[in-house]
Amino acid sequence: MRGVTLAIPTWESRDEAHALMEQAGSLVALWDQVLDGHLFETGAPDVGDVGVIKSHLHGEAGGIFLDGGYFAWRAEPQGYRILHPRQNTILKAWAIR
Repeated sequence: MRGVTLAIPTWESRDEAHALMEQAGSLVALWDQVLDGHLFETGAPDVGDVGVIKSHLHGEAGGIFLDGGYFAWRAEPQGYRILHPRQNTILKAWAIR
């Protein structure tokens, strides 16, 4: 988004990241705080929308929705992961529109 400054929290370790999520109450709550008033919740994510999903193998993850219903997020050690989430695993999604 151009011309918008988001108050994105910073962390230097996995423990610091988890502490931020715990302080907010959850990963979704943390994203709500950061995106409040800038992006809007959508019930049907589209290409380019962002969101939080829950994966059996990886827990909660925030990322971006891709074409074909796929979802990508940063992951270690490979750099990123892509999957096709089921609707019931999408915890929340936000759109610019």
